Amino acid sequence: MNKHTLRVFLPILLMVGLVFGLVQSTSTAAASSEQGLDKVESAVLDALSAKGSSDYVVEMAEHADLSAAYDMTDWDARGWFVYDTLRETAARTQAPVIAVLEKSGVKYQSFFAGNEIAVTGSDMTVLSQIAALDAANVAPKSKGKGKK
Repeated sequence: MNKHTLRVFLPILLMVGLVFGLVQSTSTAAASSEQGLDKVESAVLDALSAKGSSDYVVEMAEHADLSAAYDMTDWDARGWFVYDTLRETAARTQAPVIAVLEKSGVKYQSFFAGNEIAVTGSDMTVLSQIAALDAANVAPKSKGKGKK
């Protein structure tokens, strides 16, 4: 190759490389968003980066529809309706997350009233799998949530 051809093609190759680099970084960011990591609060991600594991609470996206309870006059029936509806919703919506946790051997505690799962000692791989599921938010454990 002569110098003139090299001067013409080198900038073109550099531009093509830059464009492909931008496309790849954009697709990586989109993949993170698709995996649901946008649902994970930064404090959880920071703890994972610093320690390699983190404790957090997974808040499920779906909540029980308790609107029918307002029309019930029998307090016993109303109470059982609320209890059963909360338990059924939590069992159904938490099942995929619990399956990931059990497969990975990660400790957890399920809470049906708020449809949440407190997770203890999870790594980024497990968090990514959970975040890709039907979780509304993944937040750090607070003193009142998921701690005994």
